[in-house]
Amino acid sequence: MSATVIETRRVLQPGPARYGRVLTALGAQGRQLLGSIHEGESLESGLVRLFAETGEASGTFRLLGGALSEAWYHVALPDPDSPRAVDYGAPIHVEGGAWLIGGSGSFGPSVKGGPLIHLHGALAATDGRGHGGHLNNGKCIVGAGGVRVLMHLGAGFSQAADPETGFSTFFPQSETSHDRRAH
Repeated sequence: MSATVIETRRVLQPGPARYGRVLTALGAQGRQLLGSIHEGESLESGLVRLFAETGEASGTFRLLGGALSEAWYHVALPDPDSPRAVDYGAPIHVEGGAWLIGGSGSFGPSVKGGPLIHLHGALAATDGRGHGGHLNNGKCIVGAGGVRVLMHLGAGFSQAADPETGFSTFFPQSETSHDRRAH
């Protein structure tokens, strides 16, 4: 029996590091809530609804599984024509829907002030094949039974320019007071 060989790649970001890659956000009073995204809702519309119902403008969340009648995701790939080390490719469609194994993400205001969701997840197609990456929140439609969401509230995040990666990403709000959008 031979050992499994896993190919890896090292990604060197084009800009200077602004922060360490692990940031901590503290809130005055953290809390957790369990909610549901309903059948027929997109992940995006369901998450926007759930956060609006809590009265919170930002937080993090975990998707605890469920069916997706429509499943779309993106993966980050090296692009020699891009100023960034990687860019998200075209959306990948999982034919016939998929089981959402799990996912985690951040929710908060974009640089334009509207809601922004960044979500990575693992999917299993109906044939059992695994998929995963950056879920396309607007195109992923929840199937029968809904999707359970564990929401972590009390710490704020907002989008800001990240000069290291060239993307605008989520940072703790205390770190983003006057940043500009990177793209």
